[in-house]
Amino acid sequence: MFYNEANECEMYCIDVDLSDVKKAQAQAVMKDDLLKAVFETNPDLFFLMTEDGVFINYHAGDSKTLYVTPTGIIGSNIADFLPDKVVARFLAYIAQAIKLGGIVSFEYELAMPTGASYFEARVSHLPEHKQVVLIIRDITEQYKAAELIRKQAYYDTFIRRILSGGCCQSLL
Repeated sequence: MFYNEANECEMYCIDVDLSDVKKAQAQAVMKDDLLKAVFETNPDLFFLMTEDGVFINYHAGDSKTLYVTPTGIIGSNIADFLPDKVVARFLAYIAQAIKLGGIVSFEYELAMPTGASYFEARVSHLPEHKQVVLIIRDITEQYKAAELIRKQAYYDTFIRRILSGGCCQSLL
């Protein structure tokens, strides 16, 4: 309420259409819920890092897949958690993702207390933020299964050759 020059009370209203704002807010909430659901149902490790390998954020869909304790990850460098040889590979692939764009993936092996474990890493660069998304998947079971198939295929071929007299006659 305002008073004019004649000391009469006047009311002014400003109408603002907030329907677009409400729609954008609803979409943002839906995308946030979707992202949470993706993170919760996916066993992969997700890391957000600076271009030089400092962890900004992370998510472990399955707490058993996080091979380092969450305490101390944020603000730490990838070199603090991995062997030099593996860090060099990560930094090389991060550099490749920065230079070429797109997604770069590679596999690596880590010596763990339970034995060798194998991982697939995917790297994507976010140039507008100068950040890197890193997704790591434990592929140990798949790797061991493929290795067993390769060994069995070689062993079976070798045995068939022996039995057919194709080689190693002196062993019979």
